[in-house]
Amino acid sequence: MKIVKFDPILLRDAERVLEHAPYPVREDIFSLLDVFSKNAYIAYSLGFPVGIACSDIFDGRKRAKFAVFVQPKYRRRGIGKELFLSVLEQANQAGMKSLVCDFPSDSDNVFFVSSLGFEKRYSSHFMTIPVTARRSVSGFEQYDDSMFLSFVNAEAKAFYPIRSRLGIEPVVIEPNENIRSFLSKAADKYFVYRENGEVLAGGGVYNAEITDIFVAPKLRGQGVGRKIVERCLFEAYKLGYKTVSLWVIAENIPAVSLYSSIGFTVERTHDFFVKQI
Repeated sequence: MKIVKFDPILLRDAERVLEHAPYPVREDIFSLLDVFSKNAYIAYSLGFPVGIACSDIFDGRKRAKFAVFVQPKYRRRGIGKELFLSVLEQANQAGMKSLVCDFPSDSDNVFFVSSLGFEKRYSSHFMTIPVTARRSVSGFEQYDDSMFLSFVNAEAKAFYPIRSRLGIEPVVIEPNENIRSFLSKAADKYFVYRENGEVLAGGGVYNAEITDIFVAPKLRGQGVGRKIVERCLFEAYKLGYKTVSLWVIAENIPAVSLYSSIGFTVERTHDFFVKQI
């Protein structure tokens, strides 16, 4: 068995490894390869590509995502562990504090990551809904860069209790240039609710995914969350999406109930594991 650092000329080998991987795993690794190809490794057995691992490690971050896949008939041979150790060495060199991985609930995966020292933190539902004709929802403003700090700080306060309880890192969402850049790029698809200039609720739809939905505690139970989701669905309809999706922490029962009542259904559930390094 041989571990080789990924190179674009090895893309066909990566495709061979992932040819029969479950769709979520294949998409996850390919999305990482698209941006972080320098952080990928391929395992070969007798010259054949049989496993792949990738991460989103880069300087300046303390936490990185880790994804790995080994073809089923080559498992239980230590290949996955060797791929992980390659990623771990890179993470240590970059000063990472933790690695995170997620995957559809599966006993083999749980056994594997647990053997590497990962601990489960929480689960998350991937939910979808068909997009149909909808009426616009009033009362929301389109996001602009002047709202950046207020938006991120309001979202951080809204999610702090559950992130703290479940140990989701970072516990406090802090404003940074990556978030600013994304929100600036997606500004015309993000919406906020304000009172006296203070952002109290917000969210958006981007690439057919509804994201960053939050409501300040003092407004909960007043239908604001439902309205912001409906506003995003109206935008999705305008954009021509046939289906939109979202991720929601399974332990966030009020949010899961809200999305279910609107018409979202759970397509799959992922378990999230963390390893401190």
